[in-house]
Amino acid sequence: MDKNWQRFHDLRLALNTLREWICQVNKRRNSRLARLNLELYKRFYPKAKEFNYAKIKDKKEWVDFRNICNKAVGKAVDKYLAKEKVLKKEMKGLAEILTVKPIKDRRNLFDTIFISSYSSQGLSDHKYAEVSAKLALDKINYFGIQGEIVEEKDRFSVYAYTSDVEIEIIKLKYFPTEKFVQNCWKYGCQPRVFLPFLPHDYEKERGITYY
Repeated sequence: MDKNWQRFHDLRLALNTLREWICQVNKRRNSRLARLNLELYKRFYPKAKEFNYAKIKDKKEWVDFRNICNKAVGKAVDKYLAKEKVLKKEMKGLAEILTVKPIKDRRNLFDTIFISSYSSQGLSDHKYAEVSAKLALDKINYFGIQGEIVEEKDRFSVYAYTSDVEIEIIKLKYFPTEKFVQNCWKYGCQPRVFLPFLPHDYEKERGITYY
């Protein structure tokens, strides 16, 4: 295996391990809080037949312990985010120099776009979700991989005919903003719905005339 590919695999494994670790930190925090919930409730309301969190959520013992747990988790999250940033930066750098290959008989999920994600667009929510799926497919095709869109009841699923590792690489690769904006207008959608910080004169400066 090429050294760049091997390094990408190693970084991917390290990132997944890091994500599992932060999940376990949160699970332990939630488990400790749940146990304390029950202990405090039994102490303050020994005759109660049903648990009612609202009755103890303002108790000093509960508030103090919750703050201690949250502070500990906060430190863990800060540590996680710092490490994640370093790993992702190197992975992105590698992704730009790695070449992805198509696999005709292997279809993997690239992205899922829920129609509800564009509820702010009112009656155009379906249209914007569909265009979001088309834009994802454009990126897949741009790097020489075939894909397809499957519409379901409340979502659009975008698939790519390549491995799951190469899908991750495609997601990290740079796709030209100018081409993205051009495609938005071609599909009849306002690109600033997807790129809210796009300068107002971006199209004029680049001669994009779909609008």
